Amino acid sequence: MNIKSYITFLSRNKVYTAINVFGLSVSLMFVMLIGVYVWQEYSVDRQHSKAERIYTLGIDMGGDDRVIGVSRQVAPYLKSRYPEIEMTCGVASDETLIYINDYQLVKKYGLYVDSTFFQIFDFPLVRGDCRSVLRGKDDCVVTEDLARQLFGDSDPIGKHLKLGYYNKVLKVTGVMKEMENSSLQKADFVCRFEHVSNESLVKGLSNACGSELYLLTKPNTDLRAKTADITQYFKEFFWIYQLEDMEAKAIVMPFSEQYFSEISDGSRHTSRGSLKLVRMLFASCLVVLLFAVFNYINLTVAQAGRRSREMAMRRLLGSHRSGIVSRLMSESIMLCLLSLVLSVLLAAAFAPFFSQLLETKLLLAEALTPLSIGGVLLFALLLGAVAGVVPAVVLSRAEPIEVVRGTFAHHTRMVFSRVFIVLQNLITIVMIAVALTMSLQMHHIISAPMGFNKDNVVVIRNRGDSIQASTFTKEVEKPACVKLVSASMGTPSDGGNNNTMTLDSKKTVSLQMLFGDRNFMKMYGLKPKKENTDGSNIKLYVTEQTLREMGNELHELRWTSILGDKSANINSHACGVLNDFHIHNIEQETHPMIIFIKDRIIDPWQFSVLITGNPVEALDQIKDTYKKIYNYDMPDEYPFIDQQISAYYTESIRLSHIVSLFATMALLVSLLGLVAMSTYFIQQRQKEIAIRKVFGSSSSQVCRKLIRTFLAYVAIAFIIAIPVIWYLMSDWLSQFSYRITLSPLIFLAAGAVCFLISLLSTIIQSWVAANENPIKHIKDN
Repeated sequence: MNIKSYITFLSRNKVYTAINVFGLSVSLMFVMLIGVYVWQEYSVDRQHSKAERIYTLGIDMGGDDRVIGVSRQVAPYLKSRYPEIEMTCGVASDETLIYINDYQLVKKYGLYVDSTFFQIFDFPLVRGDCRSVLRGKDDCVVTEDLARQLFGDSDPIGKHLKLGYYNKVLKVTGVMKEMENSSLQKADFVCRFEHVSNESLVKGLSNACGSELYLLTKPNTDLRAKTADITQYFKEFFWIYQLEDMEAKAIVMPFSEQYFSEISDGSRHTSRGSLKLVRMLFASCLVVLLFAVFNYINLTVAQAGRRSREMAMRRLLGSHRSGIVSRLMSESIMLCLLSLVLSVLLAAAFAPFFSQLLETKLLLAEALTPLSIGGVLLFALLLGAVAGVVPAVVLSRAEPIEVVRGTFAHHTRMVFSRVFIVLQNLITIVMIAVALTMSLQMHHIISAPMGFNKDNVVVIRNRGDSIQASTFTKEVEKPACVKLVSASMGTPSDGGNNNTMTLDSKKTVSLQMLFGDRNFMKMYGLKPKKENTDGSNIKLYVTEQTLREMGNELHELRWTSILGDKSANINSHACGVLNDFHIHNIEQETHPMIIFIKDRIIDPWQFSVLITGNPVEALDQIKDTYKKIYNYDMPDEYPFIDQQISAYYTESIRLSHIVSLFATMALLVSLLGLVAMSTYFIQQRQKEIAIRKVFGSSSSQVCRKLIRTFLAYVAIAFIIAIPVIWYLMSDWLSQFSYRITLSPLIFLAAGAVCFLISLLSTIIQSWVAANENPIKHIKDN
């Protein structure tokens, strides 16, 4: 194909070229980046050769109360009863501090597992044997990155890893690659389960679902068929299955279904993906890509009058219609390949931004396989062919005599071009409304009143001993930016510790227990309705729900036995009754709550600090104090209470941001489409405009008529969009118990934005067309 004439055409029509190349390049960039993300999501856990034989357990406690996770201690029971279970592995994760160079403490993540871990899962070992690498109680496996940090270029095997929190020393017996594409929490080292900090996970069955338990079955075994039998078996020895007023049932889930499961991980040892998010991203990519294709078709047809003479001349010189069609489709493919090259550069530039937005590192280099490269090229060729077929058919049907007479332009009107513009506006209005609704709902739910003070409260996890805790409490309250400090075991945000007990009336009550010092109540604005004073060294406060559920049996409980503190002097009657408040987030149902107030919390789980003034400066001062006392950096992941509440809605917030991004892109591409359509439409009506002006119409009248025509398309799209928005957003909002109402202002705002974009994209061209000399177009036509 001689492309010289096409390049000349592109160079003379710079706006046409820029709009098409930009639209296709940005669209293909989205397709590539989201394609990599979708590929990574579907490849999670696919590297394990035994994945189809692995199962994990959970508990269904009725209604929506279902979690994946079970006590690791049930493993020997299951293995002795079910011979089809080949081996088991408990898994828990936690952050910890390790020593680097014997003095510097850094935060790392550990995975605590049984010795069978590397035999069940195929995480590649660089050094070590999967059958024996965790044979010893103090053996551990480190990642390549951690090995370099700890030991440099020397051989790490046989060297020691010192955990800073508990002064435990582990021996390195293996080195593994980084844990990529895994639903298990990414860890820097893997060691035996016995070293997990939470002792309730290691001893007894008191922690019913605090860890993950994976079961490797023999080939051709369906363990799910045993679900009912496992439930009955657990009733023989597992306390949570023996509660009379709660019909607990076992959940047996194939490991291959874990990542996309809607059943949450009760202890957050594993991560979850979202099929809804993956499908939504895929659909959004298709929308943006279709917009770009529509724009190309409309703009190319809009230029039909300019290229028709060239095609007519080729017909006169002997070219067949099929040759014209193939030539025009080849030009479309060439433009698409040019856009593909630019999209690759854009994808590389914007990959870090998308990685942050999607909270997943996009592995572009790993995705560039010969198969994927061939697939992308084939996709670009098909896209070019599809985008070029309509303009090719339109231009190739031009008869030379029509071009000479100047009548060809009048025959190229296409009804579906008008349908395209309505469809573009419809999708744009819907996406704007969806983005607005999601943003408003997220703000509504995060700023909701929880029943306790959550403003300007910083929560810091204690990772030291009682002496460090006492010193930190005294030092951190010295800066002027700190108003109050409280040490506690649990906060109203996290709910503290759960204690499920059966009362004498055989009623089961699940209590949340918090322990705080004398500043705790003031810190969180918890004011009892009526307070009684007595000589107890531990004061007991209850919420209204606690009284409703426990009634007169509250004062009969033996708190010294429950708390494991025989010296505790506790008045069994509440010192005060508090209003109910939510834990975790506003959507969590309120729980029976008991708060114990002591003069001092010796080994607190966390510190709560109420700050004033500039929060960034105040947080920096708290971090300085923390590092001075503990000799390592303060963990700064969600330090503020409101950040912790937001963390429960990470997926919804991320979805809101993604939809907002795609809505912006839809607006931009729609703007280009409107420019294309207005160009085409005005060129088709140039003679009509000229005649109207000859018969007395003013330029402003003509301009208003042209603008009204395009705004009519937006009005049609707006009317169609209303029920679509209502259906989509009503369904999405239904997942929240605390939600906004779909205000008419949301619909009006989305429509107004689209109206404004349409007005801006057409007003300039309409004004230029209305002010041209009518003689020019009457003469030309």
